Formats: sequence, C-alpha cells, structure tokens
Amino acid sequence: MYWGEKDTSVFFCEEAYINSNYIAEYYNFLSSFFILFVGMYFINTNIKYIALSGVGVGIGSLILHGMQLHIGQQIDEISMLCLSFLSLAHIEKKRLWNILLKPTILLYLLFSKYYAVFLTIYSSTQGYVVIKLWKHNEKGELSATIFIIGFILWVLDQMACEYVAQYQLHAIWHICTSLTMFFGFKILKDI
Repeated sequence: MYWGEKDTSVFFCEEAYINSNYIAEYYNFLSSFFILFVGMYFINTNIKYIALSGVGVGIGSLILHGMQLHIGQQIDEISMLCLSFLSLAHIEKKRLWNILLKPTILLYLLFSKYYAVFLTIYSSTQGYVVIKLWKHNEKGELSATIFIIGFILWVLDQMACEYVAQYQLHAIWHICTSLTMFFGFKILKDI
C-alpha cells in the first residue's frame, strides 16, 4: 500500500497493488486515460467547459484508482456531476442546470462519504442526458447503447465481484464511458 490506507467510500472489483507497487488498481488506472484523452480532444471546441469536466473525470479517476484516496474520488465524482449538469444546460439551453450545479456540489461535499448520495444524483442526471442524446440522432443512439452496455458491466463489477473479478469490468466500463463521451460530445458540439 504505497499511498497508505484506502479511504474511498466506493469499492471496485480489482484487487489493489497486484500488478504494481505504486498503482493501486492497475487496469482501472490505465483505462482512466481514455476518459482523460476524450476530454482533452474536445477542449478547443464550443463545449470547452463540458470537455474540461471530462478532463476532470479522467484526472479524478486516475487518482481514485491509482491511489485509492478520497480526494481522487471527490475530483472524479464532482467532475462527473459537472459533466452531467453542463451537458443538460447545453442541450436544453436553460440556465437552470447551471444554477442547480453549485448547491448539488455542496450537497455532495456534505455527504461525500456516502456513495449512495452521489450515485443517486449522478444516475438520475446522467440518465436524463443519455435519454436526450438517444433522441437526437444515430450518434445519440450509439452513445446511449454503449453507455447502457457499460452500465451493465459496472453493475456486474459492483454486485457480482466474486464471479467477474478476472474480467476487469470496471476498466471496460471506463472504455465504454470514453466512447459514450466521444460520441456524446460530437452531438453536443453540433447543438
């Protein structure tokens, strides 16, 4: 345990420090780079702030899976909330989502040790984003389909770890998330 005791409030299937003395969850860490790269790819577009949130998700995921530290979890999860809320603001052209973001982050910070609070907020907003993109065009259908496949893998990683640990499903979830972001960002860029 190079980085000290794990202090995150979330569990992943990958066993810590098996492939490296310096990276807690090796495959989850490496797959986080895909998320980071997608965010960076869209930085110089009209969805700059959404893309920056994607970069934040990538950086937070690297810290979370590389070190198993709560600060990485917070960066990851706050960036995920920003990504969802900013995407909805962009899709619906409504400031409401931007206004709701700050109190939502405050609520999250107050209860960040309780993973269920984050999961509830993120699942509902991201689910709404996926539905909105699904209806947009064939890229939206592709993005939503990949998201749903990835979500199923994430649930299996969380709920059936003893049966699926060797498949690194959370790392595959990161790749699905990256593809979802890529196709979703392409749509957002054109809205």
